[in-house]
Amino acid sequence: MRKRLNYLLSILLFTLCFSLNLRSQVDLGFAYPKLWLRADSISEEITQNIWRDVSGYNHNAQIYDFQFENMVILVLK
Repeated sequence: MRKRLNYLLSILLFTLCFSLNLRSQVDLGFAYPKLWLRADSISEEITQNIWRDVSGYNHNAQIYDFQFENMVILVLK
């Protein structure tokens, strides 16, 4: 059930990013779905809104901002 929720949430976030016409890449791993968002194509406010939405569904979610090639990496566990 938890893996299904993570999978569906990843699809939802991808759809949100696609609808906002953002350059994004999605890797739907079986155990650890990941969503990469280019920092130059997404505002900090949107990033924080996504983080709040995700943390509301999954309290173990973590967000990493490595400042690597302007990427913000969101990892759902």
